[in-house]
Amino acid sequence: MPAKKLVGGRERVASAIFTTDGRSIIFRRDTGNDENYHILRVGADGTGVTDLTPEGGVWRDSPLLPKGKADTMVYAVRKTTDIASMLLVQSISPSPPRIVFRDPLPGTAIDVTSDGTRVLWVHEALTGGNELLEIEMMTGESRLIASANVTTAAYATDGARIFVGTDNGTNPTCSWLSTQSRARCSQNTAKPRRQRLRSIRSYPRRAVTVWPLPSTQATVPWCASSTRRRSLSSMTSPYH
Repeated sequence: MPAKKLVGGRERVASAIFTTDGRSIIFRRDTGNDENYHILRVGADGTGVTDLTPEGGVWRDSPLLPKGKADTMVYAVRKTTDIASMLLVQSISPSPPRIVFRDPLPGTAIDVTSDGTRVLWVHEALTGGNELLEIEMMTGESRLIASANVTTAAYATDGARIFVGTDNGTNPTCSWLSTQSRARCSQNTAKPRRQRLRSIRSYPRRAVTVWPLPSTQATVPWCASSTRRRSLSSMTSPYH
């Protein structure tokens, strides 16, 4: 089957992804390379182009589409003149977005659970490196999952575990952060299950740590290893 042009014009298309039902494509586009991206929808046959985010003046990251919520997308937003970021949720039919989470630091959403209730968020830590947070979409509450040189993360299919990639995780220093008292950290001889994988979701080969999701009675494992700072522009995501 020959290739078919779905969207024409002079303006660039930055990214594109099929909706979960395969009937439409969600893509980003800016004007004159100004990096103030809009998110648009077009039918899989190339008809019905609709701007889902007509308000201009902000950078919008590539949206994440929960597999179990066909009409929902979540995405990060920031002004090109400011480092502060926000997490938004919105219907693709179109409707106004709702602000879920505000972050004073540069951050981006990198995965969402199938039911759309939790999002993995990575931001640049003040102490250097990238931190991984999990955000509850209903309340906007966040909790720290990993504090190391986090390069990428993804939920397991059932949402019960988080896969975390780091750029120097061959021998991380691991601690346990209690959900009962986040201020108290103690060394634990129990090691998280670590394995060397060729790839995760086509990510480049790197050390990967598998974190079980904590219950309210459990502890949250995290890693505090090294210090090399990475820009969010180097984050690898299947949606960017």
